[in-house]
Amino acid sequence: PVALKQYDHSQAQSLNAFISEIESATFNSKLIRHPNIVQILGAYQTNRNSFILTELSDHGNLLKVIKDQPQLSITTKIKACIQILTSIQYLHSSLNTVHRDIKAENILVFAINPQRHSILVKLCDFGISSKNF
Repeated sequence: PVALKQYDHSQAQSLNAFISEIESATFNSKLIRHPNIVQILGAYQTNRNSFILTELSDHGNLLKVIKDQPQLSITTKIKACIQILTSIQYLHSSLNTVHRDIKAENILVFAINPQRHSILVKLCDFGISSKNF
Protein backbone atom coordinates (compact mmCIF):
# COMPACT_ATOMS: atom_id res chain seq x y z
CA PRO A 1 0.00 0.00 0.00
CA VAL A 2 1.09 3.55 -0.79
CA ALA A 3 -0.08 7.09 -0.06
CA LEU A 4 -0.57 9.66 -2.81
CA LYS A 5 -0.24 13.35 -1.96
CA GLN A 6 -1.79 15.68 -4.56
CA TYR A 7 -0.92 19.31 -5.35
CA ASP A 8 -3.20 21.49 -7.48
CA HIS A 9 -1.27 23.63 -10.00
CA SER A 10 -4.03 26.26 -10.15
CA GLN A 11 -3.10 27.37 -6.64
CA ALA A 12 0.31 29.04 -6.48
CA GLN A 13 0.80 28.05 -2.85
CA SER A 14 0.11 24.41 -3.70
CA LEU A 15 2.53 24.49 -6.63
CA ASN A 16 5.26 26.08 -4.49
CA ALA A 17 4.67 23.45 -1.81
CA PHE A 18 5.05 20.72 -4.42
CA ILE A 19 8.29 22.21 -5.75
CA SER A 20 9.73 22.38 -2.23
CA GLU A 21 8.63 18.88 -1.41
CA ILE A 22 9.80 17.38 -4.72
CA GLU A 23 13.24 18.91 -4.20
CA SER A 24 13.17 17.33 -0.77
CA ALA A 25 11.78 14.11 -2.26
CA THR A 26 14.70 13.87 -4.65
CA PHE A 27 17.05 14.46 -1.76
CA ASN A 28 15.05 12.07 0.43
CA SER A 29 14.85 9.16 -1.98
CA LYS A 30 18.55 9.35 -2.83
CA LEU A 31 20.01 9.85 0.62
CA ILE A 32 17.61 9.16 3.44
CA ARG A 33 17.44 5.55 4.50
CA HIS A 34 16.24 5.41 8.07
CA PRO A 35 13.62 3.18 9.69
CA ASN A 36 11.90 6.19 11.28
CA ILE A 37 11.69 8.43 8.20
CA VAL A 38 8.93 7.96 5.62
CA GLN A 39 10.28 6.78 2.27
CA ILE A 40 9.28 8.76 -0.79
CA LEU A 41 8.70 6.26 -3.56
CA GLY A 42 8.21 8.59 -6.51
CA ALA A 43 6.66 11.72 -7.98
CA TYR A 44 4.53 12.45 -11.02
CA GLN A 45 3.34 15.65 -12.70
CA THR A 46 0.47 16.39 -15.10
CA ASN A 47 -0.66 19.73 -16.56
CA ARG A 48 -3.06 20.28 -13.64
CA ASN A 49 -1.65 18.38 -10.69
CA SER A 50 1.49 16.98 -9.14
CA PHE A 51 1.69 13.88 -6.99
CA ILE A 52 4.14 12.41 -4.49
CA LEU A 53 4.00 8.70 -3.69
CA THR A 54 5.05 7.60 -0.19
CA GLU A 55 4.69 4.73 2.24
CA LEU A 56 1.17 4.43 3.65
CA SER A 57 0.45 4.70 7.35
CA ASP A 58 -2.53 2.60 8.44
CA HIS A 59 -2.89 4.52 11.71
CA GLY A 60 -2.62 8.13 10.55
CA ASN A 61 -0.55 10.76 12.26
CA LEU A 62 0.56 10.92 15.87
CA LEU A 63 -1.92 13.66 16.78
CA LYS A 64 -4.83 11.44 15.72
CA VAL A 65 -3.45 8.49 17.70
CA ILE A 66 -2.95 10.62 20.81
CA LYS A 67 -6.53 11.89 20.57
CA ASP A 68 -8.01 8.45 19.80
CA GLN A 69 -5.98 6.60 22.44
CA PRO A 70 -5.39 8.95 25.40
CA GLN A 71 -4.65 5.95 27.62
CA LEU A 72 -1.37 5.09 25.84
CA SER A 73 1.22 3.98 28.37
CA ILE A 74 4.22 6.09 29.23
CA THR A 75 6.39 3.24 27.86
CA THR A 76 4.73 3.50 24.45
CA LYS A 77 5.10 7.29 24.47
CA ILE A 78 8.78 7.04 25.38
CA LYS A 79 9.37 4.55 22.55
CA ALA A 80 7.74 6.97 20.08
CA CYS A 81 9.88 9.84 21.38
CA ILE A 82 13.07 7.81 21.06
CA GLN A 83 12.22 6.92 17.45
CA ILE A 84 11.52 10.57 16.60
CA LEU A 85 14.73 11.73 18.26
CA THR A 86 16.70 9.01 16.46
CA SER A 87 15.40 10.21 13.08
CA ILE A 88 16.20 13.84 13.94
CA GLN A 89 19.70 12.89 15.09
CA TYR A 90 20.24 11.04 11.80
CA LEU A 91 19.12 14.06 9.77
CA HIS A 92 21.37 16.42 11.72
CA SER A 93 24.51 14.34 12.04
CA SER A 94 24.50 12.31 8.82
CA LEU A 95 22.87 14.70 6.35
CA ASN A 96 23.31 18.18 7.87
CA THR A 97 19.57 18.70 7.45
CA VAL A 98 17.02 20.40 9.68
CA HIS A 99 13.36 19.34 9.30
CA ARG A 100 11.96 22.73 10.51
CA ASP A 101 8.36 21.53 10.89
CA ILE A 102 8.33 18.80 13.52
CA LYS A 103 4.85 18.40 14.96
CA ALA A 104 2.49 15.54 15.70
CA GLU A 105 0.83 15.93 12.27
CA ASN A 106 4.19 15.25 10.57
CA ILE A 107 4.85 12.04 12.46
CA LEU A 108 3.03 9.03 11.04
CA VAL A 109 2.17 5.93 13.06
CA PHE A 110 2.80 2.73 11.12
CA ALA A 111 2.19 0.19 13.88
CA ILE A 112 0.83 0.32 17.39
CA ASN A 113 0.02 -2.32 19.98
CA PRO A 114 -0.91 -0.73 23.33
CA GLN A 115 -1.01 -4.09 25.13
CA ARG A 116 2.62 -4.79 24.19
CA HIS A 117 3.64 -1.14 24.56
CA SER A 118 4.95 -1.17 20.99
CA ILE A 119 4.78 1.56 18.37
CA LEU A 120 6.48 2.42 15.07
CA VAL A 121 6.54 6.08 14.06
CA LYS A 122 8.13 7.82 11.07
CA LEU A 123 8.91 11.46 10.38
CA CYS A 124 7.42 12.89 7.17
CA ASP A 125 6.83 16.12 5.22
CA PHE A 126 10.20 17.62 4.40
CA GLY A 127 8.71 20.52 2.40
CA ILE A 128 10.45 23.24 4.41
CA SER A 129 13.55 21.35 5.48
CA SER A 130 16.92 23.03 5.20
CA LYS A 131 20.19 21.39 4.18
CA ASN A 132 23.66 22.46 5.33
CA PHE A 133 22.64 24.19 8.52
